[in-house]
Amino acid sequence: ATMAGLQPHKLHPFERACTALPAKLKQNAARLTTIRNHILGRAQKTPSKFLTLADAIRGLGSEFRGSGAHAADAASVYTCLNHHNYINVGVMDDHPQRLLGRAGGGCAAGFPEGTRLRVVVIGAGASGLAAARQLALHGHEVIVLEGRERIGGRVHTASVRGASVDLGAMVVTGVPGNPMAALARQTKSRMHLISRGCRIYAADGQPVDDELDTAMEQEWNGLLDECKATCRPEPAPDASLGATLRRMVRERREKWRGLAQRISAARAESGVARARDEAGAC
Repeated sequence: ATMAGLQPHKLHPFERACTALPAKLKQNAARLTTIRNHILGRAQKTPSKFLTLADAIRGLGSEFRGSGAHAADAASVYTCLNHHNYINVGVMDDHPQRLLGRAGGGCAAGFPEGTRLRVVVIGAGASGLAAARQLALHGHEVIVLEGRERIGGRVHTASVRGASVDLGAMVVTGVPGNPMAALARQTKSRMHLISRGCRIYAADGQPVDDELDTAMEQEWNGLLDECKATCRPEPAPDASLGATLRRMVRERREKWRGLAQRISAARAESGVARARDEAGAC
């Protein structure tokens, strides 16, 4: 449950609102979360394989097979997790080709069950490609439009002087509950632990000064805090995080322009003062 971003022994709001779960089962949180955690555990053992209901309940006990109340509860939890994309999503090796709605998951609003739609997805970044793949797996006809000459969006590896350099989206920040970590497991992509002492380089290829790095990290955290503050009180004006950050960066550009020089000057002044003190001590 933790790897899926859920609390192991507490219902998530989507579970309380899910119509696939019987009201009586929702009142028994311990039973519901036990079944849910078991199914999630089964899914995470083979993340790139489609998890059937039979495989999901394996290990729960014989009372969960058949047509009794236990089996109905397990089936409802399985349906709920499937519907809310906690299982059987991402890069699946054996996802069954089926029309949306034929497995009891419902069809798109306003269309009869089993309708095959033509869908246009704008953008071939990670979200667009994932949406297109999921729609295609459900039997729909999908067209992806991309303005660039490549796919991937912010995920892009460039060749710089014979070396491969990631220009964006190369760090998975936090593994539990992170869908990118789940995608890495599905695609068998190796993740490498980043050392806290990882050196950062500027555009000219020179290492970034440690004090400048610390100062800019503080500025960045301040920007995020200010972005969060703009959402209070709700409802806040509709704006994306990216647009808000770009506006704040423009407003602070002049302030940051001489930051490196000010740090260098302060270090030089500190060095002179230290040398003066050492000379006096002699």
